[in-house]
Amino acid sequence: MSIDHVGLSVGPSAFKVTRDFYLATLKPLGYSVFMEKKDKEAGVSLIGFKNACHDPNFWLQAGGDDSTGAQLIDPANYGTEELRKKQPVRSHVAFTAPSRKVVNAWYHNALKAGAIDNGPPGERSYIKGYYAAYVIDPVGNNIELVHFNPYWLRAIKAAPTILSMLVGFAGGWLAYQYYH
Repeated sequence: MSIDHVGLSVGPSAFKVTRDFYLATLKPLGYSVFMEKKDKEAGVSLIGFKNACHDPNFWLQAGGDDSTGAQLIDPANYGTEELRKKQPVRSHVAFTAPSRKVVNAWYHNALKAGAIDNGPPGERSYIKGYYAAYVIDPVGNNIELVHFNPYWLRAIKAAPTILSMLVGFAGGWLAYQYYH
């Protein structure tokens, strides 16, 4: 089984900034708005993002008062001991990328959209072929974009090309043997 979707809760006063951040950073990945609702009477805001396959798999929700959801962080103080004591642990969400080039572009786009650097693009030491970038979103979540292309997958992708070369060589050799 796999995870179908994930949702992050933010405080009402942080919803617009967080929403705008994800609109800017997910659009280059092929995401668009699936649904957006604002119920003023109930005090709830909700936005769902769908990927290129039209699966709504990422959601933001704000409801109640600011004490019930994540608040905007101060980028100047993020990571200081004082802030870590005040902020609860946030979530980690990883999106997939089709290439390293997309990871690089997304990272720079996210920084322009207000993210805080949490790890520049690069291959990670914990697994060969794992290329990722990390940023902190406006409310303190660790957001990652990863392109995973392990050596064994590259070998499988190359197998049809290698196989066709071998078949072509064998066919040519057999034809040469037959006619000579």
